[in-house]
Amino acid sequence: MSKILRYDYEDVLKRNPNDIKSMIALGQKLLQQQKRNQALYWFDAAISLDPNMVDSLCGKGDALQQFDKYQKAIQWYDRALSIVPNHVPSLVGKAKALYQLELDFNKLAKRITIIKFYIAKVLNKQKTESSLFERDQLEKQKLEQRFKEKEDQTKEKLDIRIKEKEKININKQLEAKLNDKAKALHQYKIEALLQGKSKPKHQIELEQEIELELESQKYFDQALLTKPNQIQALTGKGLCVNTFQKQYDAEVIINKALSLPTILSHNNDKQSDIYAAKGDILLNQQKYAEANSIYDKALELDPNHLQSTFGKGQYFRLIENYDDAIEWYDKAIKLKPNHINSIWGKGESLRMQDKFRKAIVYFDRALKYHPKHFLSLYGKGEALRMLKFNYDASVEYKQALELQPNHIKGLFGYGEVLKLMKKYQQSLVCYKKILEIDQGNMEAVQLKYEVEHCISQLQQKESINTLRKQDLQSNSKFFDGLQTNTVNFRKKL
Repeated sequence: MSKILRYDYEDVLKRNPNDIKSMIALGQKLLQQQKRNQALYWFDAAISLDPNMVDSLCGKGDALQQFDKYQKAIQWYDRALSIVPNHVPSLVGKAKALYQLELDFNKLAKRITIIKFYIAKVLNKQKTESSLFERDQLEKQKLEQRFKEKEDQTKEKLDIRIKEKEKININKQLEAKLNDKAKALHQYKIEALLQGKSKPKHQIELEQEIELELESQKYFDQALLTKPNQIQALTGKGLCVNTFQKQYDAEVIINKALSLPTILSHNNDKQSDIYAAKGDILLNQQKYAEANSIYDKALELDPNHLQSTFGKGQYFRLIENYDDAIEWYDKAIKLKPNHINSIWGKGESLRMQDKFRKAIVYFDRALKYHPKHFLSLYGKGEALRMLKFNYDASVEYKQALELQPNHIKGLFGYGEVLKLMKKYQQSLVCYKKILEIDQGNMEAVQLKYEVEHCISQLQQKESINTLRKQDLQSNSKFFDGLQTNTVNFRKKL
């Protein structure tokens, strides 16, 4: 009987789509059949035609209550009761909804009390464990102090004995340490640092280079113990110290080499090497004019001196005279076609002139000789970013940051291209890393906020799209069911 009545309502609504009573009756029948979405649809349709129809407002409250949305259901019941205060179905529905809310609240309160109880238990255990642990730690510290005092006493006695033996055998040990390995490293550093020779394949990695730098400095020190005025050792040590950002110490060592009588009395090739080394140190101290005059002195002695020619290019690039810088880098490349730093320097100067495509050619050329040359990888990434080749730029930035993870400019560039590629989570990681290194970087703070805003907008869009899909699916199912029911009803007739 109920099915026939429902189909009757549907048939009436096909003939008269604005029949409110049929809409409400159909909605109530659908609620009895637990078809909540369809019922809600017809109640909304009735409310849109007559917002003051009490039965439709109450019906929508009943439908929402079946969805467990008790607060919203109460709002619709209140709306119905504001029109007809003694409307019995609305009063009953509101009472049921309030009862369900009270039950839910009681369940939640019970859960909270249980959670609090267990938290209190855990905290008590932690307190007892921490007090026992503190006692154990105090006892251990006392025992360790006693043990250390005994060890210090024995060490002092042993140190006195060892120092006495070292004083006797120091000359013999120095001669023994200057073996073939020391000579080979010594020669390598002089050639690599002063003449710009290409590095062997097994020494390309950054960690190996640092180890080699430290080890070669040790051997330079040993050489200077036997011969304090050895020119090559003084020059090599000065350059080693300069690489570790101790420019003033390096300058003192180089000045000592320049003041030696053998250097002052003769204009030899070693003098130009020392001048070039001093120029490099002055550049690191940002004394650009002094560095330029020192390079000029070296080039007066040897016009084809590679390190001084490269140094002139560096000087002009740092004072932002890029045309002259390129000219000097070209001269260095002519002297040595595979001189990586000069090739990179020309690429960097072209990049600063916004000649990005030409710059990339020279960065690629440098990377051909040294695939892990950090400055070339970073420079190529910057040039590709400016050309809006975001994916290619991200590849170069990633490789550069694998070599130097804390390079702030590299992190800014990588974060920017990832943001443009809409990879907001990865971009956010870059800006967070910058703020770990430099907490007061306001540009990073601003960009981090922008990326977080983009992420929140995306999440909102995704949630809206999912809701729309659900609504479309439910509506399509309802109308499909409606069509099949009408067909079946006509067949029965």
